[in-house]
Amino acid sequence: LTNHRVLEVVTQYISHTHDTFTFKSRKILKAVIDYHGIKMNIFSCQLGWKDDEYEPFKEQFVKLDEWVKQDAETFSVIAGDFGNDVDTECYTQIVDAGYIDQYLVARPDGLHDETFINPRGFTTVHFASLRMDYVFTNDNRYPAIRAERYFQSDEEKVSDHMAVMVELDVPVVEKCETAA
Repeated sequence: LTNHRVLEVVTQYISHTHDTFTFKSRKILKAVIDYHGIKMNIFSCQLGWKDDEYEPFKEQFVKLDEWVKQDAETFSVIAGDFGNDVDTECYTQIVDAGYIDQYLVARPDGLHDETFINPRGFTTVHFASLRMDYVFTNDNRYPAIRAERYFQSDEEKVSDHMAVMVELDVPVVEKCETAA
């Protein structure tokens, strides 16, 4: 959802599976928007787990990274459920590829702020509290100035994930050039 002008919407599978009835299928949505005169790519993501033999995170991320880097000059936000905690080689793979964890830019002490929690109705099952939801950018020209987590309390829960919000420091310019 955006209240900014959408210039283009594209989807692409990053998984081997393209079956809409298979929960391991991973289709990423990319929206190109005009944010007050600045063209931005916004990727909405959900990636798989590192130890999945058929749909491993590593292969999915490589496909996502290649797609983002096809338009490397454009500022890109890559956000969503990355399926893996900050203390994994998956997180390291993302950061080593040059992506900036904007939550940490605004909250340097937030490395281990959990975003995955016990889902409502599953009180007898223990899920580890992990940080799996991120907002990355391909560069730091518009750094985060604020970061928050929402739906943290039992009363607010709507999912087994919290919502993560970052506010980027983006100047307002006059006009966005659109691609032909």
